Amino acid sequence: MNAVTFLSHRVDIGVFLILIGLILYLGRCVIKHKRPGLRLPSFVFIISGVLAIAGVWLAEYSAVREREKIHQWIAGFAPVFAHGLETMGHHKMGPQTPPDDPQYLAMIERMKAWLKINPTIANIHTYRRLSDGRIVFIVDSEADYDHNGRFEGDRERRMANGAPYPTPTQHALRALDGHPGLSSDIISDPWGTWISFHQPMLDRAGRVEAVLGLDFPAAEWVHRILYARATSLFIAAVLVLILVAVSVLITLMRAEIGQRTKIERELVRAKELAEQSNQAKSEFLAHLSHELRTPMTSILGFSDLLLDTHLTEEQREFTLTLRKSGASLITLLNNILDLSKIEANQTKLESIPFSLAEIVDDVTSMLKPGTITKKLAFTVENQAGDINVIGDPTRFRQVLINLLHNAIKFTRKGGVTLRMEWSNDILRCDVIDTGIGIPPDRLANLFQGFTQADASITRRFGGTGLGLVISRELIRLMGGTLTVESESDHGTTFTIRVPAPQHDAPLSTSGSAAPISAPELPASPGKSGHVLLVEDNITNRRLFSTMLGKLGYTFDVAVNGKEAIALFPRRHYHAVLMDCEMPELDGFEATREIRAMETAGGNTRRVPIIAVTANAMAGTRAKCLDVGMDHYLTKPLRIEILGDTLSSLVELPVATDSPSGSPPA
Repeated sequence: MNAVTFLSHRVDIGVFLILIGLILYLGRCVIKHKRPGLRLPSFVFIISGVLAIAGVWLAEYSAVREREKIHQWIAGFAPVFAHGLETMGHHKMGPQTPPDDPQYLAMIERMKAWLKINPTIANIHTYRRLSDGRIVFIVDSEADYDHNGRFEGDRERRMANGAPYPTPTQHALRALDGHPGLSSDIISDPWGTWISFHQPMLDRAGRVEAVLGLDFPAAEWVHRILYARATSLFIAAVLVLILVAVSVLITLMRAEIGQRTKIERELVRAKELAEQSNQAKSEFLAHLSHELRTPMTSILGFSDLLLDTHLTEEQREFTLTLRKSGASLITLLNNILDLSKIEANQTKLESIPFSLAEIVDDVTSMLKPGTITKKLAFTVENQAGDINVIGDPTRFRQVLINLLHNAIKFTRKGGVTLRMEWSNDILRCDVIDTGIGIPPDRLANLFQGFTQADASITRRFGGTGLGLVISRELIRLMGGTLTVESESDHGTTFTIRVPAPQHDAPLSTSGSAAPISAPELPASPGKSGHVLLVEDNITNRRLFSTMLGKLGYTFDVAVNGKEAIALFPRRHYHAVLMDCEMPELDGFEATREIRAMETAGGNTRRVPIIAVTANAMAGTRAKCLDVGMDHYLTKPLRIEILGDTLSSLVELPVATDSPSGSPPA
């Protein structure tokens, strides 16, 4: 397909419209591929249609403008050419003029000079209408090209002087009537295709005596027009492409933003549900702790009291078994509560100075009896020496006890070693045993809750695996690491590395945090201290009454906070044992009322109030101290702990008579 046909059939318009449709189709496919169910907005098709129509109009307008530019360009110098031939006497030339006429040849030379200056013009010629109506060529720029007076070869025989003019176009006829113009009708001859500009030529009288024709190659003319049209169509196509691309991008981004917003809303909702769930779990664990610790207080307490009586060997064995089982239940409960607090980010670590040597002595004295029973060697290598460091002594002691307890439990022969090193503010502790070891494929699950290396281990040795989970999390909260190396039947080594800056100043209280202090009380009259026991559970009232009696204290009993408030002003109490959760009025409100009564009465004496609660969840201790209590004890409570606490808070005279007290309700 040549350029003329391409232009005449508007093929470029068809290609442009197909391209617009393809762009829209590809945009639709991209959206469907990326986000099934989405589609291009309808306004994109509307705007694309408007741009397509604008592109077609602009192409046609550009073609018209290009024609006008060519017309103006040729019309600018055609009159000059015509005038030049007029002054050379063109009117004297005719069909009878011989080809070797000097004036004729001079005109041809002039035309050839013009062609050299304007290479885009293919040919210059003149034609005239004779008196008989015939239209013939007069002068052609390529006639007698070699200037030898002969017409030889294809080029020189094109249009000889007097040759008949082909069928004239409308513009040619108008030019003969004196109206110049560009004919866009394409004329084909054996030598090519052309368009022509027709410029009338005048004689001395001002009459049209001939017409100057300027032939312009049709291919060049078509290419210029096609280029102008293509530029317009290309701009429109690019605009449509940009529109579709931006629309696809915005549509996908909006979908992505919508999806992310939805996910964020779901995450926020999930977070809220998780927080609610976590709160519900905390409340459940608090309730569970309270409900379990209340009966366990009686079980363990009366077991201790029973062991202090005259028993047969069988009875003592049964009681010890009962006491041991109860202690195991309390340990499990404490581990569950510890893990729950760690997961809820409620575990707060202290940062106080403590003595490493004291920690080692405490742990050794606690666990060494177990190694003696199993006939294991227990070695302590304290290479750190007797230095003071800053950290949380309670939690560090808890981790050491967990690791050493496991080492003793899983070692049947050989021994257990505790090695401690300190360097550059880093404390390293190795707990090494010669026990059953851990297979390499089971090490990955070692620090998962309720998981042990082998299911049979649970049956043989017991345990839930929570101790290691809690230990690792506590060490992580301290900013350290807990790692393990083990080999089956060749023992296990747990290694702790934690930051432990050295504390150079002397410790104020044996390397531990200062205890909660109460103002010193004057020695009360009488032979023993008098305590107000506030407890709603009948079994626990009986237990604490028995403990107080064995410790040498007299006591009064209140079954709730209201009774405690009523009894408090009637007697001189050296201490108050206050349960926290009670019907009618709980221990917190009762404590506030008692402190208010002390303030209102102008008393300078402050009675120590000791919280005795089954709630061991995080925040309970702080809440107790905030309302005015002086100490915090959790159930189950051993008699020696109760005695030590009372002795530390109350200054009492030595009792000489048997204690007495109100009988428990």
